[in-house]
Amino acid sequence: MAFTFGEIKNYLARDMRLSVRMLKGGDKDYLMVSDIPDGKYDDLIVYNLAEIKFIEYPEFGEYVPASSPKLSWMSNKPGIGFEITLCEQIPDYDDRDHTRTNGEQIVFRDLRNLLPMYGHCSVGIIGEGKEAFRSSRDIPESYNGKYLFGLGMEPDKTDITAGTYEYRYVVLLANRPRT
Repeated sequence: MAFTFGEIKNYLARDMRLSVRMLKGGDKDYLMVSDIPDGKYDDLIVYNLAEIKFIEYPEFGEYVPASSPKLSWMSNKPGIGFEITLCEQIPDYDDRDHTRTNGEQIVFRDLRNLLPMYGHCSVGIIGEGKEAFRSSRDIPESYNGKYLFGLGMEPDKTDITAGTYEYRYVVLLANRPRT
């Protein structure tokens, strides 16, 4: 059994910009996760998770480029969003393991295969601190039994020589399930 968007949606930061991409084509951008209508995409399977990209934002039914003055009120860098890829069923050519070891709660072991292989990430454990990694492959196996508490984005300050702050995805874990 794979994860559905209805399960993952509750763990996404509510104020995060989100681009929902369909594996077979098409995408829809949302200014906030909370802008997604209730029930929309809930039964679709999460194919891939947490890719950071530049996106455009809808406003009153029309798409507004990130550079538009209509978005000047946004405090952080507009155009950066979190992309999630959904599908109706896992394709035969995908050799990643999409099965879950825990049917009720999401543990990091099950989420690991959905994270992008490249790109900086940060993993925090409630009450234990946070650690940055160059890619999801570098995250130690010791995190596998931890429960998912949240997913989001934050500025990535690991490369200050470039003079720009890119974003990285954040996985927040806990030692016990979220209630």
